[in-house]
Amino acid sequence: MNTRIPYPLHPLRYARGSSLMEVLITVLVMAIGLMGVAQMQISGVRNQSDAFQRSIAIQQVNDMMERMRANTPAVASYVTANAAGANPGCITAGCTAQQVAQFDVYTWVTDNGQLLPSAVSTVTAADASGRHTISLAWTRRDGSNDQVTMTWSP
Repeated sequence: MNTRIPYPLHPLRYARGSSLMEVLITVLVMAIGLMGVAQMQISGVRNQSDAFQRSIAIQQVNDMMERMRANTPAVASYVTANAAGANPGCITAGCTAQQVAQFDVYTWVTDNGQLLPSAVSTVTAADASGRHTISLAWTRRDGSNDQVTMTWSP
């Protein structure tokens, strides 16, 4: 009894190179997967940067709101349109309420310019209901503009 398989029908004849094809397909699938992971990483870093800038802007707007709350008698002196003005230079010698407001605006606008790209800091006068609007706009990494605005009434 001859159990030998004839040569043309032998399974190894048709299996030549199949391991190489499996490896090549596996490498291709892994490469596509790794490119997707890299793209997700890039997107995550970009979104983290935008969120960081937004959190700085919110902190800065809250800072100005607290400065205005602490110096309510001179709240009208806080109105500004991105002009830092001058440092009154009286902090160590004692300031009037208006000079404290001038110093607060000076430091706030200066800090915003250092912390956020192309920052535009604005405090508007009270509207009919007595609310002041504090806003901070800046340019994001992708070139688009973003803004944080809060209202405050004494």
